[in-house]
Amino acid sequence: MHNHFVSFSFIAFLLILLNSCSDNSGNGTIEPSIIYPINESSDDYIFDNTKVTTIQYNPDGTVTIVGAGANASGSKVTIMAGGQYSIKGTTMDGQLLVESGDTNTVKIVLDGVNITSKTSSAIYIKAAKKAVIILADGTENFLADAASYIFDDAAAQEPSGVIFSKEDITFYGNGALNINSNFQDGIVSKDGIIIKSGKIKVSAVDDAIRGKNYVVIRDGTIDLTAQQDGLKSSGSADEGLGFIIIDKGTINITAADDGIHGEYYITINNGKVNVIKSYEAIEARRITLNGGEVNINATNDGFNCSDGVKNSANALSLFVNGGSHVARVSKGDVYDSNGSINIAGGTIVSHGPISGDGEALDHDGQFIITGGTVIGTGGQIRSDFVGSGSTQNILAVTMSNANQKPLVRITNSSGKDLIAFQVENGMQSFVFSSPAFSKGDYSFVTGGTLTSGINNNGLIQNPVVTGGSKLFDFGISGLVTILKK
Repeated sequence: MHNHFVSFSFIAFLLILLNSCSDNSGNGTIEPSIIYPINESSDDYIFDNTKVTTIQYNPDGTVTIVGAGANASGSKVTIMAGGQYSIKGTTMDGQLLVESGDTNTVKIVLDGVNITSKTSSAIYIKAAKKAVIILADGTENFLADAASYIFDDAAAQEPSGVIFSKEDITFYGNGALNINSNFQDGIVSKDGIIIKSGKIKVSAVDDAIRGKNYVVIRDGTIDLTAQQDGLKSSGSADEGLGFIIIDKGTINITAADDGIHGEYYITINNGKVNVIKSYEAIEARRITLNGGEVNINATNDGFNCSDGVKNSANALSLFVNGGSHVARVSKGDVYDSNGSINIAGGTIVSHGPISGDGEALDHDGQFIITGGTVIGTGGQIRSDFVGSGSTQNILAVTMSNANQKPLVRITNSSGKDLIAFQVENGMQSFVFSSPAFSKGDYSFVTGGTLTSGINNNGLIQNPVVTGGSKLFDFGISGLVTILKK
Protein backbone atom coordinates (compact mmCIF):
# COMPACT_ATOMS: atom_id res chain seq x y z
CA MET A 1 0.00 0.00 0.00
CA HIS A 2 1.26 3.46 -0.87
CA ASN A 3 0.69 6.07 1.82
CA HIS A 4 2.39 9.44 1.90
CA PHE A 5 -0.21 11.72 3.44
CA VAL A 6 0.27 15.17 4.88
CA SER A 7 -1.65 16.56 7.86
CA PHE A 8 -2.47 20.24 8.03
CA SER A 9 -4.78 22.49 10.02
CA PHE A 10 -8.18 23.88 9.11
CA ILE A 11 -10.70 25.77 11.14
CA ALA A 12 -13.16 22.90 11.46
CA PHE A 13 -16.45 23.36 9.69
CA LEU A 14 -15.85 26.99 8.67
CA LEU A 15 -14.09 28.72 5.80
CA ILE A 16 -14.29 32.50 5.92
CA LEU A 17 -13.68 34.24 2.61
CA LEU A 18 -13.13 37.98 2.72
CA ASN A 19 -13.27 40.51 -0.06
CA SER A 20 -9.59 41.45 0.16
CA CYS A 21 -8.38 39.51 -2.86
CA SER A 22 -8.09 42.31 -5.42
CA ASP A 23 -4.83 43.10 -7.16
CA ASN A 24 -4.86 46.33 -9.23
CA SER A 25 -8.20 47.04 -7.66
CA GLY A 26 -8.66 50.79 -7.46
CA ASN A 27 -11.21 51.41 -4.71
CA GLY A 28 -12.22 47.75 -4.64
CA THR A 29 -15.63 46.16 -4.90
CA ILE A 30 -18.15 46.12 -2.10
CA GLU A 31 -18.71 42.46 -1.32
CA PRO A 32 -19.86 41.09 2.05
CA SER A 33 -17.85 38.49 3.88
CA ILE A 34 -19.29 35.02 3.40
CA ILE A 35 -19.23 32.19 5.91
CA TYR A 36 -19.34 28.82 4.22
CA PRO A 37 -20.42 25.84 6.39
CA ILE A 38 -17.90 23.23 5.25
CA ASN A 39 -17.53 19.94 7.08
CA GLU A 40 -13.75 19.70 7.04
CA SER A 41 -11.21 18.84 9.74
CA SER A 42 -7.46 18.34 9.87
CA ASP A 43 -8.20 14.80 11.11
CA ASP A 44 -9.63 13.97 7.69
CA TYR A 45 -6.10 14.03 6.27
CA ILE A 46 -4.42 11.85 8.89
CA PHE A 47 -4.02 8.15 8.11
CA ASP A 48 -2.70 5.57 10.60
CA ASN A 49 -0.92 2.79 8.72
CA THR A 50 -0.97 0.53 11.78
CA LYS A 51 -4.77 0.27 11.92
CA VAL A 52 -5.92 -0.82 8.47
CA THR A 53 -8.37 -3.48 7.33
CA THR A 54 -7.41 -4.83 3.88
CA ILE A 55 -10.09 -5.79 1.35
CA GLN A 56 -8.90 -7.70 -1.71
CA TYR A 57 -11.18 -8.43 -4.68
CA ASN A 58 -9.97 -11.70 -6.22
CA PRO A 59 -10.11 -12.87 -9.87
CA ASP A 60 -12.44 -15.78 -8.98
CA GLY A 61 -15.15 -13.43 -7.69
CA THR A 62 -14.38 -13.89 -4.01
CA VAL A 63 -13.15 -11.28 -1.56
CA THR A 64 -10.41 -11.63 1.03
CA ILE A 65 -10.73 -9.45 4.14
CA VAL A 66 -7.94 -9.13 6.67
CA GLY A 67 -8.98 -7.15 9.75
CA ALA A 68 -12.18 -6.05 11.44
CA GLY A 69 -15.17 -3.94 10.46
CA ALA A 70 -16.18 -5.44 7.10
CA ASN A 71 -17.71 -8.58 5.62
CA ALA A 72 -18.38 -9.91 2.14
CA SER A 73 -21.26 -11.65 0.42
CA GLY A 74 -19.89 -12.83 -2.89
CA SER A 75 -18.25 -9.77 -4.42
CA LYS A 76 -20.33 -7.28 -2.43
CA VAL A 77 -18.41 -5.87 0.53
CA THR A 78 -20.07 -4.07 3.42
CA ILE A 79 -18.09 -1.81 5.77
CA MET A 80 -19.96 -1.82 9.07
CA ALA A 81 -17.79 0.33 11.33
CA GLY A 82 -15.77 3.52 11.21
CA GLY A 83 -12.07 3.07 10.63
CA GLN A 84 -9.48 2.70 7.89
CA TYR A 85 -9.78 0.35 4.94
CA SER A 86 -7.50 -0.44 2.01
CA ILE A 87 -9.21 -1.68 -1.17
CA LYS A 88 -7.37 -3.63 -3.87
CA GLY A 89 -8.06 -5.92 -6.81
CA THR A 90 -10.70 -6.25 -9.52
CA THR A 91 -14.36 -7.21 -9.63
CA MET A 92 -16.55 -6.96 -12.71
CA ASP A 93 -19.77 -7.40 -10.70
CA GLY A 94 -19.35 -6.06 -7.20
CA GLN A 95 -19.89 -3.15 -4.85
CA LEU A 96 -18.35 -1.46 -1.84
CA LEU A 97 -21.14 -0.51 0.59
CA VAL A 98 -20.54 1.65 3.66
CA GLU A 99 -23.21 1.19 6.30
CA SER A 100 -21.58 2.29 9.51
CA GLY A 101 -23.82 2.92 12.47
CA ASP A 102 -21.23 4.57 14.72
CA THR A 103 -19.90 8.11 14.89
CA ASN A 104 -16.45 7.51 13.40
CA THR A 105 -15.31 8.60 9.96
CA VAL A 106 -14.78 5.87 7.37
CA LYS A 107 -11.50 6.26 5.47
CA ILE A 108 -11.12 4.21 2.30
CA VAL A 109 -7.82 3.88 0.43
CA LEU A 110 -8.20 2.97 -3.24
CA ASP A 111 -4.95 1.13 -3.85
CA GLY A 112 -5.13 -0.08 -7.44
CA VAL A 113 -8.77 -1.16 -7.53
CA ASN A 114 -11.21 -1.80 -10.38
CA ILE A 115 -14.87 -2.11 -9.34
CA THR A 116 -17.76 -2.46 -11.79
CA SER A 117 -21.32 -3.01 -10.64
CA LYS A 118 -23.91 -4.65 -12.89
CA THR A 119 -26.85 -3.60 -10.69
CA SER A 120 -26.01 -0.35 -8.85
CA SER A 121 -23.26 2.03 -7.68
CA ALA A 122 -19.66 0.90 -7.48
CA ILE A 123 -19.25 2.66 -4.09
CA TYR A 124 -22.35 3.43 -2.00
CA ILE A 125 -21.90 5.44 1.21
CA LYS A 126 -25.27 4.72 2.81
CA ALA A 127 -24.53 5.60 6.43
CA ALA A 128 -21.45 7.05 8.13
CA LYS A 129 -20.36 10.12 10.05
CA LYS A 130 -18.28 11.10 7.02
CA ALA A 131 -16.43 9.31 4.22
CA VAL A 132 -12.88 10.03 3.10
CA ILE A 133 -11.59 8.40 -0.10
CA ILE A 134 -7.82 8.35 -0.42
CA LEU A 135 -6.09 7.74 -3.76
CA ALA A 136 -2.90 5.84 -2.97
CA ASP A 137 0.27 7.30 -4.45
CA GLY A 138 1.07 6.16 -7.97
CA THR A 139 -2.06 4.03 -8.41
CA GLU A 140 -4.74 3.93 -11.13
CA ASN A 141 -8.23 3.17 -9.88
CA PHE A 142 -11.32 2.46 -11.98
CA LEU A 143 -15.00 2.56 -11.04
CA ALA A 144 -18.09 1.99 -13.19
CA ASP A 145 -21.78 1.49 -12.49
CA ALA A 146 -24.67 -0.31 -14.16
CA ALA A 147 -26.71 1.10 -17.03
CA SER A 148 -29.88 0.30 -15.05
CA TYR A 149 -30.20 0.02 -11.27
CA ILE A 150 -31.88 -2.13 -8.69
CA PHE A 151 -32.55 0.69 -6.25
CA ASP A 152 -31.87 0.44 -2.55
CA ASP A 153 -34.55 3.14 -2.12
CA ALA A 154 -37.03 2.79 -4.97
CA ALA A 155 -39.15 5.79 -3.90
CA ALA A 156 -36.14 8.13 -3.96
CA GLN A 157 -34.51 6.22 -6.85
CA GLU A 158 -31.27 5.93 -4.91
CA PRO A 159 -28.41 5.44 -5.26
CA SER A 160 -27.91 7.09 -8.64
CA GLY A 161 -24.17 7.51 -9.27
CA VAL A 162 -20.93 5.58 -9.56
CA ILE A 163 -19.92 6.95 -6.16
CA PHE A 164 -23.09 7.81 -4.26
CA SER A 165 -22.91 9.17 -0.73
CA LYS A 166 -25.65 10.23 1.65
CA GLU A 167 -22.94 11.83 3.79
CA ASP A 168 -20.14 14.35 3.32
CA ILE A 169 -17.31 12.90 1.26
CA THR A 170 -13.69 14.01 0.83
CA PHE A 171 -11.09 12.93 -1.75
CA TYR A 172 -7.33 13.28 -1.49
CA GLY A 173 -4.05 11.56 -2.32
CA ASN A 174 -1.61 11.43 -5.22
CA GLY A 175 -3.18 8.60 -7.19
CA ALA A 176 -5.69 8.60 -10.06
CA LEU A 177 -9.39 7.82 -10.11
CA ASN A 178 -11.25 7.09 -13.35
CA ILE A 179 -15.05 7.00 -13.22
CA ASN A 180 -17.39 5.83 -15.97
CA SER A 181 -21.06 6.62 -15.33
CA ASN A 182 -23.59 4.60 -17.32
CA PHE A 183 -26.77 5.41 -15.37
CA GLN A 184 -26.76 9.03 -14.16
CA ASP A 185 -24.05 10.88 -12.25
CA GLY A 186 -20.38 10.23 -11.63
CA ILE A 187 -19.78 11.41 -8.04
CA VAL A 188 -22.78 12.36 -5.91
CA SER A 189 -23.17 13.52 -2.32
CA LYS A 190 -26.44 14.46 -0.67
CA ASP A 191 -24.29 16.64 1.62
CA GLY A 192 -20.94 18.09 0.49
CA ILE A 193 -17.94 17.10 -1.62
CA ILE A 194 -14.33 18.18 -1.02
CA ILE A 195 -11.48 17.37 -3.40
CA LYS A 196 -8.15 18.22 -1.81
CA SER A 197 -5.83 16.53 -4.30
CA GLY A 198 -5.52 13.69 -6.77
CA LYS A 199 -6.17 13.10 -10.45
CA ILE A 200 -9.87 12.51 -11.05
CA LYS A 201 -11.48 11.81 -14.42
CA VAL A 202 -15.24 11.42 -14.80
CA SER A 203 -17.36 10.58 -17.82
CA ALA A 204 -21.09 10.75 -17.03
CA VAL A 205 -24.40 10.35 -18.87
CA ASP A 206 -25.86 13.03 -16.55
CA ASP A 207 -23.87 15.27 -14.14
CA ALA A 208 -20.18 14.51 -13.60
CA ILE A 209 -19.76 15.75 -9.98
CA ARG A 210 -22.75 16.86 -7.91
CA GLY A 211 -22.73 17.85 -4.26
CA LYS A 212 -26.03 18.97 -2.83
CA ASN A 213 -24.76 21.40 -0.20
CA TYR A 214 -21.38 22.27 -1.70
CA VAL A 215 -18.44 21.28 -3.85
CA VAL A 216 -15.00 22.51 -2.75
CA ILE A 217 -11.90 22.00 -4.90
CA ARG A 218 -8.73 22.58 -2.88
CA ASP A 219 -6.35 21.26 -5.56
CA GLY A 220 -5.87 18.41 -8.00
CA THR A 221 -6.35 17.68 -11.68
CA ILE A 222 -9.98 17.10 -12.62
CA ASP A 223 -11.28 16.17 -16.08
CA LEU A 224 -15.05 16.06 -16.50
CA THR A 225 -17.22 15.04 -19.45
CA ALA A 226 -20.97 15.24 -18.86
CA GLN A 227 -24.14 14.99 -20.90
CA GLN A 228 -25.69 17.47 -18.44
CA ASP A 229 -23.70 19.62 -15.94
CA GLY A 230 -19.99 19.19 -15.29
CA LEU A 231 -19.57 20.50 -11.72
CA LYS A 232 -22.75 21.16 -9.76
CA SER A 233 -24.06 22.06 -6.32
CA SER A 234 -27.83 21.85 -6.11
CA GLY A 235 -28.69 22.80 -2.51
CA SER A 236 -31.12 25.48 -1.38
CA ALA A 237 -29.75 28.98 -1.82
CA ASP A 238 -32.29 30.21 0.72
CA GLU A 239 -30.45 28.08 3.31
CA GLY A 240 -27.03 29.37 2.25
CA LEU A 241 -26.22 26.12 0.46
CA GLY A 242 -25.58 25.13 -3.12
CA PHE A 243 -22.13 26.73 -3.43
CA ILE A 244 -18.87 25.89 -5.20
CA ILE A 245 -15.37 27.02 -4.22
CA ILE A 246 -12.27 26.48 -6.35
CA ASP A 247 -9.06 27.27 -4.48
CA LYS A 248 -6.48 25.75 -6.80
CA GLY A 249 -5.88 22.96 -9.29
CA THR A 250 -6.64 22.33 -12.95
CA ILE A 251 -10.21 21.62 -14.00
CA ASN A 252 -11.22 20.73 -17.57
CA ILE A 253 -14.92 20.43 -18.37
CA THR A 254 -16.87 19.37 -21.44
CA ALA A 255 -20.60 19.57 -20.77
CA ALA A 256 -23.82 19.53 -22.77
CA ASP A 257 -25.51 21.90 -20.30
CA ASP A 258 -23.77 24.03 -17.64
CA GLY A 259 -20.03 23.70 -17.17
CA ILE A 260 -20.19 24.79 -13.50
CA HIS A 261 -23.53 25.37 -11.79
CA GLY A 262 -24.10 26.57 -8.23
CA GLU A 263 -27.56 27.38 -6.92
CA TYR A 264 -26.02 29.97 -4.59
CA TYR A 265 -22.37 31.06 -4.94
CA ILE A 266 -19.42 30.19 -7.13
CA THR A 267 -16.05 31.51 -5.93
CA ILE A 268 -12.80 30.96 -7.84
CA ASN A 269 -9.73 31.93 -5.84
CA ASN A 270 -6.97 30.40 -7.95
CA GLY A 271 -6.14 27.54 -10.30
CA LYS A 272 -6.97 26.92 -13.95
CA VAL A 273 -10.54 26.33 -15.07
CA ASN A 274 -11.19 25.38 -18.69
CA VAL A 275 -14.77 24.95 -19.84
CA ILE A 276 -14.07 23.47 -23.24
CA LYS A 277 -17.71 23.12 -24.27
CA SER A 278 -21.02 24.06 -22.62
CA TYR A 279 -24.44 25.58 -23.12
CA GLU A 280 -23.91 28.06 -20.26
CA ALA A 281 -20.39 27.93 -18.87
CA ILE A 282 -20.54 29.19 -15.25
CA GLU A 283 -23.85 29.96 -13.55
CA ALA A 284 -24.88 30.92 -10.00
CA ARG A 285 -26.67 33.70 -8.14
CA ARG A 286 -23.34 35.25 -7.25
CA ILE A 287 -20.03 34.61 -9.00
CA THR A 288 -16.77 35.89 -7.51
CA LEU A 289 -13.48 35.69 -9.40
CA ASN A 290 -10.64 36.47 -7.01
CA GLY A 291 -7.80 34.98 -9.06
CA GLY A 292 -6.76 32.11 -11.26
CA GLU A 293 -7.12 31.58 -14.99
CA VAL A 294 -10.58 30.86 -16.37
CA ASN A 295 -11.15 30.05 -20.03
CA ILE A 296 -14.71 29.26 -21.02
CA ASN A 297 -16.62 28.41 -24.19
CA ALA A 298 -20.42 28.51 -24.30
CA THR A 299 -23.21 28.28 -26.82
CA ASN A 300 -25.33 30.67 -24.76
CA ASP A 301 -24.21 32.81 -21.80
CA GLY A 302 -20.63 32.64 -20.53
CA PHE A 303 -20.67 33.85 -16.91
CA ASN A 304 -24.31 34.04 -15.86
CA CYS A 305 -25.57 35.42 -12.53
CA SER A 306 -29.15 34.25 -12.39
CA ASP A 307 -31.68 32.41 -10.28
CA GLY A 308 -33.95 31.60 -13.19
CA VAL A 309 -36.07 34.73 -12.71
CA LYS A 310 -35.35 38.44 -12.63
CA ASN A 311 -34.16 39.38 -9.15
CA SER A 312 -32.63 42.35 -7.36
CA ALA A 313 -29.19 43.71 -8.24
CA ASN A 314 -27.95 42.98 -4.72
CA ALA A 315 -28.92 39.32 -4.82
CA LEU A 316 -27.39 38.62 -8.22
CA SER A 317 -23.86 39.87 -8.77
CA LEU A 318 -20.64 39.16 -10.64
CA PHE A 319 -17.49 40.28 -8.79
CA VAL A 320 -14.07 40.28 -10.48
CA ASN A 321 -11.23 41.08 -8.10
CA GLY A 322 -8.27 39.40 -9.81
CA GLY A 323 -7.07 36.72 -12.18
CA SER A 324 -7.26 36.34 -15.94
CA HIS A 325 -10.59 35.33 -17.47
CA VAL A 326 -11.43 34.68 -21.13
CA ALA A 327 -14.91 33.88 -22.42
CA ARG A 328 -16.04 32.87 -25.90
CA VAL A 329 -19.78 32.79 -26.59
CA SER A 330 -21.47 31.97 -29.89
CA LYS A 331 -24.83 33.51 -28.90
CA GLY A 332 -26.24 35.18 -25.81
CA ASP A 333 -24.21 37.33 -23.42
CA VAL A 334 -20.59 36.87 -22.41
CA TYR A 335 -20.38 38.37 -18.90
CA ASP A 336 -24.03 38.41 -17.89
CA SER A 337 -25.69 39.37 -14.61
CA ASN A 338 -29.39 39.74 -13.93
CA GLY A 339 -28.12 41.99 -11.16
CA SER A 340 -24.84 43.92 -11.05
CA ILE A 341 -21.31 43.54 -12.42
CA ASN A 342 -18.46 44.79 -10.23
CA ILE A 343 -14.88 44.81 -11.52
CA ALA A 344 -12.04 45.87 -9.23
CA GLY A 345 -9.02 43.97 -10.61
CA GLY A 346 -7.77 41.24 -12.88
CA THR A 347 -8.28 40.95 -16.63
CA ILE A 348 -11.44 39.91 -18.43
CA VAL A 349 -11.57 39.22 -22.16
CA SER A 350 -14.79 38.82 -24.12
CA HIS A 351 -15.19 37.19 -27.52
CA GLY A 352 -18.91 37.65 -27.99
CA PRO A 353 -21.35 37.09 -30.85
CA ILE A 354 -22.11 39.67 -33.51
CA SER A 355 -25.64 38.47 -34.23
CA GLY A 356 -28.68 38.81 -31.99
CA ASP A 357 -28.66 40.90 -28.83
CA GLY A 358 -25.68 39.26 -27.12
CA GLU A 359 -23.44 41.70 -25.25
CA ALA A 360 -19.91 41.58 -23.91
CA LEU A 361 -21.18 42.99 -20.59
CA ASP A 362 -24.88 42.61 -19.84
CA HIS A 363 -26.50 43.61 -16.55
CA ASP A 364 -29.87 44.55 -15.15
CA GLY A 365 -28.38 46.39 -12.18
CA GLN A 366 -25.28 48.59 -12.23
CA PHE A 367 -21.95 48.01 -13.93
CA ILE A 368 -19.24 49.37 -11.63
CA ILE A 369 -15.57 49.36 -12.56
CA THR A 370 -12.85 50.62 -10.21
CA GLY A 371 -9.83 48.65 -11.48
CA GLY A 372 -8.66 45.82 -13.69
CA THR A 373 -8.55 45.50 -17.46
CA VAL A 374 -11.62 44.86 -19.60
CA ILE A 375 -11.44 44.24 -23.33
CA GLY A 376 -13.76 42.52 -25.72
CA THR A 377 -16.38 42.39 -28.42
CA GLY A 378 -20.06 41.57 -28.51
CA GLY A 379 -23.43 42.85 -29.67
CA GLN A 380 -24.95 46.26 -29.09
CA ILE A 381 -24.07 48.18 -25.95
CA ARG A 382 -26.24 50.85 -24.37
CA SER A 383 -24.91 54.33 -23.66
CA ASP A 384 -25.83 54.33 -19.96
CA PHE A 385 -24.22 51.02 -19.08
CA VAL A 386 -21.62 52.39 -16.61
CA GLY A 387 -22.84 52.93 -13.04
CA SER A 388 -22.24 56.04 -10.92
CA GLY A 389 -19.90 54.19 -8.56
CA SER A 390 -17.32 53.62 -11.30
CA THR A 391 -13.96 55.39 -11.07
CA GLN A 392 -12.06 53.99 -14.08
CA ASN A 393 -12.39 55.30 -17.62
CA ILE A 394 -14.04 53.05 -20.18
CA LEU A 395 -14.33 53.18 -23.97
CA ALA A 396 -17.32 51.84 -25.91
CA VAL A 397 -17.20 51.60 -29.71
CA THR A 398 -20.05 50.52 -32.00
CA MET A 399 -19.41 49.50 -35.61
CA SER A 400 -21.75 49.48 -38.59
CA ASN A 401 -19.84 46.64 -40.27
CA ALA A 402 -19.95 43.96 -37.59
CA ASN A 403 -18.38 41.21 -39.68
CA GLN A 404 -14.89 42.63 -39.60
CA LYS A 405 -12.29 40.67 -37.62
CA PRO A 406 -9.42 43.12 -37.50
CA LEU A 407 -6.45 43.61 -35.25
CA VAL A 408 -7.49 46.49 -32.97
CA ARG A 409 -5.09 48.86 -31.24
CA ILE A 410 -5.53 51.82 -28.96
CA THR A 411 -2.50 54.09 -29.05
CA ASN A 412 -1.69 57.14 -26.96
CA SER A 413 -0.49 60.53 -28.20
CA SER A 414 3.09 59.20 -28.36
CA GLY A 415 2.06 56.31 -30.62
CA LYS A 416 2.49 53.70 -27.90
CA ASP A 417 -0.01 50.85 -27.81
CA LEU A 418 -2.16 50.63 -24.70
CA ILE A 419 -3.71 47.47 -26.05
CA ALA A 420 -3.50 45.28 -29.13
CA PHE A 421 -6.39 42.84 -29.59
CA GLN A 422 -7.24 40.34 -32.30
CA VAL A 423 -11.00 40.23 -32.92
CA GLU A 424 -12.20 36.66 -33.42
CA ASN A 425 -15.96 36.73 -34.14
CA GLY A 426 -16.56 40.20 -35.53
CA MET A 427 -17.00 43.59 -33.93
CA GLN A 428 -20.49 44.98 -33.52
CA SER A 429 -19.29 46.56 -30.29
CA PHE A 430 -15.93 46.92 -28.59
CA VAL A 431 -15.25 47.80 -24.95
CA PHE A 432 -12.00 48.67 -23.23
CA SER A 433 -10.96 49.85 -19.79
CA SER A 434 -7.62 49.84 -18.00
CA PRO A 435 -5.88 51.69 -15.14
CA ALA A 436 -3.55 53.08 -17.84
CA PHE A 437 -6.48 54.57 -19.77
CA SER A 438 -6.23 58.03 -18.22
CA LYS A 439 -7.33 61.42 -19.52
CA GLY A 440 -5.58 62.41 -22.73
CA ASP A 441 -5.60 61.91 -26.49
CA TYR A 442 -5.76 58.51 -28.22
CA SER A 443 -6.24 56.82 -31.57
CA PHE A 444 -8.38 53.79 -32.40
CA VAL A 445 -6.55 51.81 -35.08
CA THR A 446 -7.70 48.71 -36.98
CA GLY A 447 -5.90 46.40 -39.37
CA GLY A 448 -2.23 46.24 -40.13
CA THR A 449 0.21 43.36 -40.09
CA LEU A 450 1.44 41.82 -36.87
CA THR A 451 5.14 41.25 -37.51
CA SER A 452 5.89 39.97 -34.01
CA GLY A 453 4.11 39.37 -30.74
CA ILE A 454 2.33 36.59 -28.87
CA ASN A 455 -1.42 36.13 -29.22
CA ASN A 456 -2.80 35.18 -25.80
CA ASN A 457 -6.53 34.56 -26.34
CA GLY A 458 -6.77 37.71 -28.43
CA LEU A 459 -4.53 39.90 -26.30
CA ILE A 460 -1.26 40.51 -28.14
CA GLN A 461 1.80 40.61 -25.92
CA ASN A 462 4.73 42.77 -27.11
CA PRO A 463 3.09 43.63 -30.43
CA VAL A 464 4.99 45.02 -33.39
CA VAL A 465 2.55 46.12 -36.11
CA THR A 466 3.06 47.70 -39.50
CA GLY A 467 0.28 49.56 -41.26
CA GLY A 468 -3.30 49.87 -40.10
CA SER A 469 -5.98 52.55 -40.41
CA LYS A 470 -7.02 55.14 -37.85
CA LEU A 471 -10.79 55.05 -37.43
CA PHE A 472 -10.86 57.62 -34.63
CA ASP A 473 -8.69 60.20 -32.97
CA PHE A 474 -10.36 60.94 -29.66
CA GLY A 475 -9.83 62.49 -26.28
CA ILE A 476 -10.77 61.33 -22.78
CA SER A 477 -12.44 63.97 -20.67
CA GLY A 478 -15.01 61.94 -18.74
CA LEU A 479 -15.68 58.49 -17.34
CA VAL A 480 -17.30 57.07 -20.48
CA THR A 481 -16.23 57.66 -24.06
CA ILE A 482 -18.57 56.45 -26.81
CA LEU A 483 -17.49 56.23 -30.44
CA LYS A 484 -19.61 55.19 -33.42
CA LYS A 485 -18.59 54.19 -36.94
